Amino acid sequence: CIRHLESCFDYSMPCCDPCATCYCRFFKAICYCRKIGNIC
Repeated sequence: CIRHLESCFDYSMPCCDPCATCYCRFFKAICYCRKIGNIC
């Protein structure tokens, strides 16, 4: 799985943290696992 703040651009693996999601910015040029809001 992909650890917090590591690149997840290709979505080949899920984020290790169940509360995290793959977040992209700069027109999807930079994607990484991060917590968004209060998912959990």
